[in-house]
Amino acid sequence: MSCEACEHVTRRLDAMERGHRRFRRTVAGVALLALPMLLMGQVRAKGRIVEGEVFVLKDAKNVARGGLRVNESGAAELTLFSGRGKAAVLIAADPSGRQAVGLVDDNGQARANLALNPDGAVVLGLSDAGGTPRLGISLHREGMPVVTLAGSGGTSATLGALPNGEAGLTLVGKDKQPRVAVAIDASGAASLKLFKDGKPIFAKP
Repeated sequence: MSCEACEHVTRRLDAMERGHRRFRRTVAGVALLALPMLLMGQVRAKGRIVEGEVFVLKDAKNVARGGLRVNESGAAELTLFSGRGKAAVLIAADPSGRQAVGLVDDNGQARANLALNPDGAVVLGLSDAGGTPRLGISLHREGMPVVTLAGSGGTSATLGALPNGEAGLTLVGKDKQPRVAVAIDASGAASLKLFKDGKPIFAKP
């Protein structure tokens, strides 16, 4: 995989991590604000259409189990609560065109996030119990599938296929710089590259 391709993959990984952090902030906001806002909502009937700013879903015991609202930024959010009254599933569509579905554990950690971004990229992110992103799968608008495995110490391994027919595996260090790249081009020829400080120091062939 070329140095330019490695940089491209690294940028994509950084973008995935930023998206995951944005989702975690959204989940935190839902956990703190959603239930009070749901309880304050007023619904009015208009013909056969029910209109309102906030809707509440309750179970047979009159416990809130979900809600639908439009938040301050204009995003429509559907939140489902677990039996313990904690946010468990979040479905959101914001004005920018981003759509997301997220799963949250009982500790409030975002564990899974599936998003369709305005640029056409589809991203799936999975996190460990501490909320650290560990697995990312993405399919970008230009037809580039990428799978990234993140180690607990900051290292990562990324497998990608580029639009030009090239496919490769890149190992990245804690500093987000590539260390090893193994690739096969569209003709079937394989190559190996080693890097130091982001610059190639060995290539075969």
